[in-house]
Parts: sequence; C-alpha cells; structure tokens
Amino acid sequence: MNKPSYDELEQRISLLETQMAIRSKDGNTLLSKELRAITRIFQMMMQYNLDDRNVEADVLDACLECTDSVYGMVGTINKEGKFDTTSYNSRTLSDCAFPGGLTWQLTTGMDIRGVWGMPMINNEPLICNDIASHPERTGFPEGHVPLTRFLGVPLQRGGLAIGMVAVANKNTDYSNEDKNTLVRLAALISLGSELRQQIIQLKEMDASLRCSEDRFRKAFENANEGVCLINIHGEFIKVNHRMGEIFGYTASELAQKTVYDISHPDDPVVIPDLIQQYLSGGGGRNVFEKRYIHKNGSVIWGRVSSSLIQDNDGQQMSFISHFQDITKKKQADADLEKGNQVQKEMNSALEVLLKKREEDKSELEEKMLHNTHTLILPYLQKLKQITHDDQQQTYLRLIEANVKEILSPLAFRLSSKFHGLTPTEIKISSLIKNGESNKEIAQILNTSVKTVEFHRDNLRKKLGIKNQKVNLRTYLLSLP
Repeated sequence: MNKPSYDELEQRISLLETQMAIRSKDGNTLLSKELRAITRIFQMMMQYNLDDRNVEADVLDACLECTDSVYGMVGTINKEGKFDTTSYNSRTLSDCAFPGGLTWQLTTGMDIRGVWGMPMINNEPLICNDIASHPERTGFPEGHVPLTRFLGVPLQRGGLAIGMVAVANKNTDYSNEDKNTLVRLAALISLGSELRQQIIQLKEMDASLRCSEDRFRKAFENANEGVCLINIHGEFIKVNHRMGEIFGYTASELAQKTVYDISHPDDPVVIPDLIQQYLSGGGGRNVFEKRYIHKNGSVIWGRVSSSLIQDNDGQQMSFISHFQDITKKKQADADLEKGNQVQKEMNSALEVLLKKREEDKSELEEKMLHNTHTLILPYLQKLKQITHDDQQQTYLRLIEANVKEILSPLAFRLSSKFHGLTPTEIKISSLIKNGESNKEIAQILNTSVKTVEFHRDNLRKKLGIKNQKVNLRTYLLSLP
C-alpha cells in the first residue's frame, strides 16, 4: 500500500474541513465542534516537531469534546498481541483504583477481550449503551472505573486493526453520529503518523543534502586545481580560490569575467560544441587543452575536464570544469622538441661528415695504392736489375716485401685471426711466405739463425701444425 504524499494528506484534511464547514452551517453543534478540532489538529500536524503522542493526545481530547464523554484512551496492539495504552485523559487515571495503586495495568500488556476489545477483535466500530447487560461485559482489570456506555473505533493500517480509540460514560446514549465523528477523528491519528514519517524522511534527506553540499563546498574550495561553475553563456557562476590564482585574479574578480574574456583569441571556446554534443546524445563530458590569457597578458596552457550538468527539473544547463595549469609542461615539451630537433640536425651533419671521411679515406687508399705501384715498385725492380751485390739484393727484396706487406691485408688478418703472434713472428712469417731462407731472414732482421729457427718452431705451435708433415710456407700461403 503506497503512503500518501504530504500534499495528499493536506488535501484529505482540507476536504474534511470543507465537508464539516458545509454541514456546520445547518446548525449541527457536533459537527461544528469536530471542525474546530480537526482544524486545531491539522495546524499542529504542520509543525515540524510533530510527535505521535502529541497527535494522539490532541485527537483524544477532540473525541472527548465532540462526544461529551467522561473517559477516553488510545492504544495499540503490541508484538505479543496485547494492548498497550499510549494516551488517556487525566480523569480516566484518577478515577481508577487499582490494587496497590498500580497504574501499569492501565497502560501495558492487557489481554484483548470482552466488550472493550471487540472493536479490535472484529475490526469495526462498536457502540454499547448498556455495558452492564452486555454478554461480553468482562475484560476490565480489577479496580477499573465502572463504565456505563462505551464507543470504540479500531485504528487501521492496510485494512488491519492495529489499535483503538475509545470513549466512555457519556450522559446520553452514543449515536451513529458520535461513531462517525470518532471514525473521522481516529483517521487523523493514522494520518499524523504517516505525516510524521514523511517529515522524518524529509529531515533525513535535508540533513543528507546539507552534508553533501558541505562536502562539495569543501572539495570545491580546497581543491588543488581550479574548479568553476559556468552557465551556457560562458559566464562564471562560481570559482574557487585556486582558479583565481592561476589567472592572477581574486576569486571575486574572476567571477565577474566570462570564459570568452580569458580565452586565447586563436583558440575556440568549446561550450557550443559541448552543448551540441550533449543534445546529439554523445554525453556532456569532454577533456581538452587550450590556451588562455593571464591577467598580466601572458599565455596560460590549461587542461580542462568539463561536464554538462542540469538542475533537478532537467531544464537549466551549466558546466562544472576542472582546470589544470599545464603551462610549464607545455614549455618543457616545447624545449624537449627543440632539443630533439637540434640533436637530429647534429646527427644528420655528423652522418655527412662520417660519409665524407670514409670517402676521403677510400680515395687516399686508392691514391696510395696507385702511387706505390707506379712510383715505388717499378724503381725497386730496376734497382734489383742493376745491382749485383748480394747484400744489396737482399735489402731490395726486403724493401719490396715490406711494401707489399703494407699494401696487403695479410698482416692484419694474421694479427686478428691469430692474435697470439708477436710482431717479430709476424715479420718472420711474412719473409717465409716470400721464400726467404733462415739465413736470409737472420741477415734481414740482424739476428742469429737459431733465433729464426726458434720463432719458426713457435709459429708451427701457434698455427696448430707442429708435429705435422706440413710445409710452413705452403700453409702460410694457403691462409685467406
């Protein structure tokens, strides 16, 4: 069962007031009393410090007044199925004479039976104008004030009896009009309870809303980045302190500006794009980077996260934007890009220089090779032809061999592949390759024949051909 809204409750009571007012014009005193009571109770319900007991007590007073009753009470059925009295008038309590003065018997845990319990048992109003002769006259606790007449109306929730409003001992018989009045007044208790629950919920919602607003305000004001609210026309609604700092203004000064005032003239304002994006169903959030103008005229780079929001009715649109100053980052990126460009240019220049060096080196080697073959070796051949001295012939052959060795990569290949050879061993291996004998090598190197033989033996060891029937000169000539 849906709870009525606050407005619905007000409409119900207003309708009752109207009906009572119309009927009271006919001179009905009872209805006039009821109207005044309903008006008074309704006014009390409008107070935000409403309490169920206040409503019950006021309704009970109205019931006693409108029915001219002496005694009255309001109570509810507890979880154990017993009756707990929640309100009663002072006359009821003072006229009861319970044993030992125990008033709790009138207030809690009474068995629901007898004539007074029938409105709750049968879930319908009961008029009894002669309790003494009623077959169910039992049920009242010992010491209870004697009752002569009784009118009880069940309190209902969801169609079930949850309690009762009862009055007793009117000087004359209770009528159906009394019953109807009591039914209408009893309904106010349920209405008051529902209204109170709604008020409690409203208070809780209000407290939660205030708490949320307070958290938002603190987060807004104390954020490490600029935060602002902007309407769809680009006007600042609210800015935080950090936002003003970034642009060189106080928060109040910046609030007098618009987004257009601080945007760089060459960068477009994105508000129209965001609105169009939202209207086309693409969402109302965007992150972008653009330039702005500081109060001193300098350029500021900002990274902005902007979201489109609407009011509770979904009508008025505005933006909440978070602004990060990325000017230093942009400058660092620009410096890095500039440095990378300079490095790239330097690398290109170095590549050109290295290429030129290699070309010059190749050209020099070609010239050296050409000049050796045209300017040195031919004359060595002529000297060998005209010289008959053996020692001179030996030196000429040595010169020719060394020149060829310089031009040949053999020495490099031997020194790299067989890095264990000494410089002397490399020279001897070159002379052996040219066909020189041990004696001739000794003369050329100005050493003894035994020394040459010693080096030849080491060469065979290092080349891995010792104790093999392999000619050393043949092996050297076979090397690549």
